[in-house]
Amino acid sequence: MIKDSNDSKSLWKCLHSLNPKFKKSPHELATDENNTTTNDKKSIADTFNNFFTSCAEELREQRNITSVDKADFNNLKTFIKNQLKQQKHEKFTIPPIKINELFDELIKLDVNKSSGTDNIGPQILKISAPYIASPLTYIFNRMIDTGIYPSLLKNAKVTLVYKDGDKILATNYRPISVLPSLSKVLERHVSNNMYKYLSKFKLLHPTQSGFRPHHSCQTALIDIIDKWLQEMNDGNLNLAILLDFKKHLIL
Repeated sequence: MIKDSNDSKSLWKCLHSLNPKFKKSPHELATDENNTTTNDKKSIADTFNNFFTSCAEELREQRNITSVDKADFNNLKTFIKNQLKQQKHEKFTIPPIKINELFDELIKLDVNKSSGTDNIGPQILKISAPYIASPLTYIFNRMIDTGIYPSLLKNAKVTLVYKDGDKILATNYRPISVLPSLSKVLERHVSNNMYKYLSKFKLLHPTQSGFRPHHSCQTALIDIIDKWLQEMNDGNLNLAILLDFKKHLIL
């Protein structure tokens, strides 16, 4: 199996199969600030739900963040205005989706992905693409024209992933949301056109590597290492400040 592994992904899949780890849902969880634990499934679900839907507000209150402390976006606004002044620009709007574009997106769906709350998996959408592409195109374009996004497409299945620390604390878990497959199709259409607009008017920083096609951790490292080496050759010292952002909340 190792010999047949042609890339790192298949190699690690082979190695992990030798020592499988079984994912287990938390069987006990603290439900209040006194760390009173429960093993009732509904209470555990409610505790996680309350935590994930309110942690941002509670974190803001702990830091005494008010409207005065909000980030100052003046520099960003100035940068955007200067970039748009350099060339004739148009206001960004979401263009209508064409039937052939929607069909291509349906065909690209990963059949190994899970289904959302609608229980319509990507495989059935991919198989039925020739028959549903036309009506879906009409529905999606109505959503774009009216600016109304159905609430059902916003509902997600939430899976818990343990990070570290005490397993009975909800703060040591992070949520992974699985949205309906259809929502991902429209999301990709909006994302692609938004990225084209940002790239056209050069509104993205040249060294930004996150969430961009043909960019990754490797491109970011290549860029920064090249700068470090250049400074070393010039006889200068390099000083790097590395930040790892982590949400911290005390229940």
